[in-house]
Amino acid sequence: MINKLTILQQSFLAEPKIRAIAALAIGVLTFGFVPILIRLGESEISATAVIFHRLWIPTIILGLWNGLFNVRKGLDADFNRWQGLNPRTLKLLLGSGICFGLAQQIWAISLTQTSVANSALLHNFTPLFTILGGWLFFTQKFDRQFIIGMIIAIIGSIVLGVDDFLYGTNKIQGDGIALVSALFFAIYFLLIEQLRNQFSATTIIFYCCLIGTIVVFPFLLINQERFLPSSLNGWLTVFGLAFTQLLIHLLIAYTLKWLSSGIVTVILLLEPIMSAILAGIIFAETLDFWNILAFPIIFLGIYLATTSKSGIKDEASI
Repeated sequence: MINKLTILQQSFLAEPKIRAIAALAIGVLTFGFVPILIRLGESEISATAVIFHRLWIPTIILGLWNGLFNVRKGLDADFNRWQGLNPRTLKLLLGSGICFGLAQQIWAISLTQTSVANSALLHNFTPLFTILGGWLFFTQKFDRQFIIGMIIAIIGSIVLGVDDFLYGTNKIQGDGIALVSALFFAIYFLLIEQLRNQFSATTIIFYCCLIGTIVVFPFLLINQERFLPSSLNGWLTVFGLAFTQLLIHLLIAYTLKWLSSGIVTVILLLEPIMSAILAGIIFAETLDFWNILAFPIIFLGIYLATTSKSGIKDEASI
């Protein structure tokens, strides 16, 4: 009986698309810790400094990892792969890194000009931008069930933060900046999806973090904000954020070979739910009526989107 169960489990996980969904589920669970770690990290350093540390630390880790991997595999294969690059691929790689850094920096700026609730609420429009971008620029097609599921999931996400939005600040400029950040995140996901046909997840995220570090560094210099944590707990929080960022974006990049960027961004709408649950456990924050109402709406939308034919790529496109 145990042998049959083991064989069934191995055959189930042998399917790449199933592994991709499992990886994305782990990414969503990990994502839930990010707002909590950011809240702890920003008690000692600025938001821009937090973002900078979340970028340069993964850059060092992935640089060492890729270097060791290339030494073991042989440099010739890696050199030949880079030698065959075309201008379009280079633009995609550069664009993904720039969007990666700008999305996080613009989001940090929005938090200084609007409420956290408003910023988080407007970030829920990332799937909409992703799907529109995929349709306009990469000829991606989505069926009716997927579109309905996405709309329901976004509505659920809006309901999740509607109470804070209604009683929060009303700063249109900050809200607009948050929306621009969501747009950059959407572009980042679309570009990563295109790059996954040629590069591994570790290679892509290494260059995204490297370029993102270069993009964010000038903001750190201009703002002249506090850069280094002043306590051991502060450093542990910074490294915790860096490792969670590394894990999350590696898992997302991995899944984008088998799942469309549209479905990935829709599933990532589960992140506020995970954050709310973890905040309740760690900070004793209570769930209000809108939170409880939003959860089943988001789950319904994601179920419709993931069970549509548009979410998972066919074999010909991989």
